[in-house]
Amino acid sequence: MIAGGKLPSGLSCAHKHPYTIALLGGLNCPYCSSWTKAAEAELTALGAKVVLNLNANGSATTQASQMQEAISRHPDGIIVFPVSESGIVPSLIAAKAAGVKVEASNSPPSPAAMKDIIGYTGPNNTQEGQVAARMLANAMHKKGNVIVILGAAGTTPEVQRLAGFKETLKKVAPKMRVLGTGVGNWEESQSITATSSLLSRYGSKVNGIFAEDDTTAAGAAKAAKAAGVKLPIVGVGGSTAGLQGIKTGAIYGTMYQSPYLDGAFGPIMVYDTLEHLKHQHVVNLPLPMITKSNVRKFKAEW
Repeated sequence: MIAGGKLPSGLSCAHKHPYTIALLGGLNCPYCSSWTKAAEAELTALGAKVVLNLNANGSATTQASQMQEAISRHPDGIIVFPVSESGIVPSLIAAKAAGVKVEASNSPPSPAAMKDIIGYTGPNNTQEGQVAARMLANAMHKKGNVIVILGAAGTTPEVQRLAGFKETLKKVAPKMRVLGTGVGNWEESQSITATSSLLSRYGSKVNGIFAEDDTTAAGAAKAAKAAGVKLPIVGVGGSTAGLQGIKTGAIYGTMYQSPYLDGAFGPIMVYDTLEHLKHQHVVNLPLPMITKSNVRKFKAEW
């Protein structure tokens, strides 16, 4: 795993001693499954004993209960994929009070709660929305109307990606408008339904689509094809479906987000902390843009 490979600046990856770790996933999605496998593999490589390995399945209430159980086991550390940036806060405060070190992975808690964790590793979700806005604006020559296919409504990645997309679109392409949004829930079938509904509602007024991840982008592309329209679609993630869609022209572009690195960085940060090594408080994943011009340079990890 990463222990023998190249690390970004900000992490050292010590593994001198075994520690007990609780791993708490947040969502069920193709990317999330790869994230979990990467985290499990890195913890094994580091010699950790995983005392709890659960998934909240998108429920902030379930995650709060899982965090309570994890804290009660008094592990050396907890790695959590927060479902809600605000919903996770009480659990983080409780863990800190109990002396349990918590690392947030993939989705950060609210800014005020960053002081209650040892750090955050993962994508900058707001930046992903910002990059998507610039890519779609470029594809649409900074004019026209777009629809947005959301992930799981109300989750941190969904909220932050949409906010980043909207705020950047206003800056770089003030003539472009968001006509409406539909919930794809990170699933292709639901994204097909959501896109089809919006295309039926707005018809020829739709000139482009932002899908909050590549699975939703693949669904949006199938819906657009079924409706007989050719639209630039931008996703997030660099998945197998996303890269294939770019190669065929069904999807305009995406940005690469590695679930392998995302899942591995959390365990490394926890071990750095437990071994009293310095590390940056926030370590973000690189997010290179992918279009047809460079798609063959990338290999999908999910």
